Order: sequence, then C-alpha cells, then structure tokens
Amino acid sequence: MNDHYVDPAGPPRTRGWWPLGIGLVCLLILAPGCLGLGIWTGVRSGLDALQHGRWTASAPQRLEASTRYVLLASRGTADQIGAGARCGALDPSGQFIRFVSSSGSTIDDDTEAAAFTSTTAGSYRLDCGDASFRVATQSRIDGLGHDIGIPVLLGFAGAAVFGLLGLALVIFAIVRLVSSSGERRRWTQSGAPNQW
Repeated sequence: MNDHYVDPAGPPRTRGWWPLGIGLVCLLILAPGCLGLGIWTGVRSGLDALQHGRWTASAPQRLEASTRYVLLASRGTADQIGAGARCGALDPSGQFIRFVSSSGSTIDDDTEAAAFTSTTAGSYRLDCGDASFRVATQSRIDGLGHDIGIPVLLGFAGAAVFGLLGLALVIFAIVRLVSSSGERRRWTQSGAPNQW
C-alpha cells in the first residue's frame, strides 16, 4: 500500500501571461509601428507629389492648359530665378510667358521661386539659363497638407488604439498574475498536497 497519497488537484495555474504578452506587443511594437508608418507614408506621399519633374531649360515638359504652375528651387537658384525679366516659359507656339512672384514658402528644403500660368496644353520649355528646379501645379502644392496630414493622423489614431488596448491588456494581465500568485500561495500554505 502506498503511504504517500497526493491530492489529484494540483496547484492553481498562473494566469495572465498571454494577455501580458499581447499587451506588450501592442504597446512596444504595434503602437510605435502605426505612428512611424503614418508619418513615413505622409511624408513620402508629400515628397512624391513634388519629386517627379525636376526640370532644366533643356528639358521640355507637357503641361495642361490654363493651369498655374509653381517653380520650386534651392535658395540660391530661387534667388536667380525670382521674377526676373530673363526667366520665363516658352509655350507650345514659342510665346514667352514671364514668371511672376510666388509666395516664397519653403517646401522640402526648396523655395517657391516663381510661378506662371500655362496658356494651352502642350510642350513647354522653361527658359532660365541652366537652373535646376521642380515644377508643380498650384493645386498640388495647396493639397500637400491633405496628402501629408491624413496618413499622419491615421498613424496617430492607430497608435492611440493599440496603445490603449495594450495598456488595458497589461493591467488586466498584472491583476490576473497577482491573483493567481495569491491562489498558489494560499494553496501552498494550506498544506497541499495532503500527505499522510
């Protein structure tokens, strides 16, 4: 006969590890990831809107009719372009369109150097020596805030959701761990497993 009987009811299990792990993943990986992704997507979409179409005077580009275009250039080049009498655009018929002053705002380290309004659709050549610059429509520049802001706001929203969810899970897990730890301690102190 076995003199050492062991109570089949084992010690209470430790509960709370899964919620703790998921909560920490939400807090430490998903929340910062959402924020970083939102900022990166917003900045990239804004830059993509302006990066295509770096021009020099020797590179004609097809433009839409009756559209305001803004020239973006580095500070030194912007001063050279300005609204000077020698700088302008040649429309498809060869007519000279003088550049006019622009707002001077800085976008992606470039300054709004000048602007002009196209006449007809077709191939335009910008005539301003060998200056290098980017050209974007005024509406595109005006929409940059939307292009950049929406992904960034979505990133903040996602980070807030995952952050709050992770915090709630971590708190819930800590409560469960403390509770199950107390149950194990009481089980141990009660003398289990019963032996005689």
